[in-house]
Amino acid sequence: MTELERNNRIKTEFERIIVFFEECPENKKSIILPLIESAAFMRVALADLQETIARDGPVDHYQNGANQFGMKQSAALQGYVVLQKTYLATIKSLADHLPPEKKAAFDPMAEARAAANRVVEEQHEREHSAWLKAEQRRAEAEGRVFDEAQLEAEARDRPESEQHELEHTAWLKADMERAVKEQRQRRENHS
Repeated sequence: MTELERNNRIKTEFERIIVFFEECPENKKSIILPLIESAAFMRVALADLQETIARDGPVDHYQNGANQFGMKQSAALQGYVVLQKTYLATIKSLADHLPPEKKAAFDPMAEARAAANRVVEEQHEREHSAWLKAEQRRAEAEGRVFDEAQLEAEARDRPESEQHELEHTAWLKADMERAVKEQRQRRENHS
């Protein structure tokens, strides 16, 4: 994305927010305009970070020395979390300057909740997919026929937290296996 495109997106967001403050007294505009500019910038930056997280995943793999490696929260996810908190505080501050009848339409938390829910849902879908693949590999290794419908029915019968833990564990294991495989390939390429 070019700087011009990003600036256009920020301008569009600025214009979307400022509509709520058209009737604001002039003495408050000196406070509100910088907040709106910051909120517009942060919202665009958050959207960009969401794309990065969706594309690259929420974790980074690291290696310290020959045998110490693992995963940690990605820099994009860390930045997203920090920026989202600042964005929400800015939006809340803006909402405090609105008359009560406009506050309901502004709903500063609705967008943040929706964005957070999307990130969580995407993560859960990745975990669920990894879990299904792990179960399929297990069935094949044991010489059983893989029955996705039966597996899904069993998942519905489990407590949600237990199922989520199984999926998350399968996802972490699959991600770790991929990291080890990539590490082996890098070693082979350097040999």
